[in-house]
Order: sequence, then C-alpha cells, then structure tokens
Amino acid sequence: MISFSSIQIINLDSYDNLFEYIPESLVDDNVIDVLKNNLAMKS
Repeated sequence: MISFSSIQIINLDSYDNLFEYIPESLVDDNVIDVLKNNLAMKS
C-alpha cells in the first residue's frame, strides 16, 4: 500500500517537521539544511 502525508512549509522551522514523517535513515540534519537553504521561501 502507498500512503502519503502533506506537510505545510510556512517558515524555515517547518522543514524540521519532516523528521516526523521520514525515517532518520533517509533524512538527516544535512538534508534538512540543504532544503532550507535551497528551497526555502525567499522574501
């Protein structure tokens, strides 16, 4: 079965919520930092 969850990214701290849905074996602090620095909303 395939399931998915939606995570709202409303600020930089929102990226930390990924840890609740993705196992640590697949995502770590470095991955989160890359997302924050490259995909973060720019003002």
